[in-house]
Formats: sequence, C-alpha cells, structure tokens
Amino acid sequence: MGRDPAAARPGRRGRAPRQRTHRQDRARLAPAASLAPLALVAEIRGVVRQACHGHDHEQYEELGKRLRLWVLHAEEWQYEAFDYLAWAADRAAEWVREARLMLDPPPRFPLHGRACPMCRATAVQVWSEEENDYLRRPALSVDPERVEVVCADCGAAWGMDVWGQLAAAIEQQRQETLAVTGVTSETS
Repeated sequence: MGRDPAAARPGRRGRAPRQRTHRQDRARLAPAASLAPLALVAEIRGVVRQACHGHDHEQYEELGKRLRLWVLHAEEWQYEAFDYLAWAADRAAEWVREARLMLDPPPRFPLHGRACPMCRATAVQVWSEEENDYLRRPALSVDPERVEVVCADCGAAWGMDVWGQLAAAIEQQRQETLAVTGVTSETS
C-alpha cells in the first residue's frame, strides 16, 4: 500500500529519484509549438484532397504537388463550376494572408502601466524564443490591424473610440482629485 510507484518501475529499484536540472525544468515549462500552422496545413490538405477526390489523375501525398494539381483544375472550373472557382480563389488568398500573419505578425504597440478594465491585468508573461524564458510584457497593446486595444490576458478588445472616451474620463477624474486636494495641475 505505502510503496513508492517510482520504485516499482524497472531499473529504478533501490535508487533515489534523480534531481532535475534547471535546464530540464525550463524545457518542461516551455510552451508547445503553436498549432496554428498545423491547422492551416491540415485545412489546405483537406480542401485539396476533397477537390481532387475521384479524378483520374495521380493522387500525390506531397502537399505541394497536390496543390499544383488543384490549381490546374481552375481552367475547367471557370466553365463548369464558376462558384467553386470564386470560392477557391478567395480561400487560397485567405490561406496566403493567414500564413503571412503567422510568419510576420503585425507589430503591436504596448500600453505600459495601463490595467485592463475587464480583468485588471497590467502585465502578462510571454515566452521568448530568444531568451528561452518567460518575459513580462504589458497586458494591453494597440493592434494596428484591427484598430483596437487588446488585452493579452483575457482576450478582451476595444475600439479606439472607447479608449478615447476612457482617457477623457480618467483625465476628468484626475482634475477633480486635484481640485479636492487643493493641488493645482501646475504643481503636479
């Protein structure tokens, strides 16, 4: 009943458990690779496989060759399946856009010292491949692609118009506080 399960494993009898090193702890804590690229490739593979299913040409396993065959069908689709051709062109453009965003994400502009109105977070820990460790970053940042302020902690997002109103309200509160305390804005 009170036996150590580690002692029951083959090759471990009578030995003390090994101590993990700092490097092993860091490797264990490192996040897994993002699944977004794998999901994108899986989606492309599925769409192309379905489109080429039942055709009498060779069915390649390599995605690049299969994708080239899919594109070769475009001439046929413009006469027989125009709606599918329009959808396929839009979908391919979206795949390119998604891949570019993964490889070269747009810059975000951090808002230092600001708390998220929803979760109150001011900072988050973000994994850095360069440092091979977690780094502390501001929770709020401006996303220029979406023209929003985004919280990296809770995922909430607000349009810039809301932040302008919030900044005005904070400034008004600051002025009221200064007036009550008798401190003028010139001395603050």
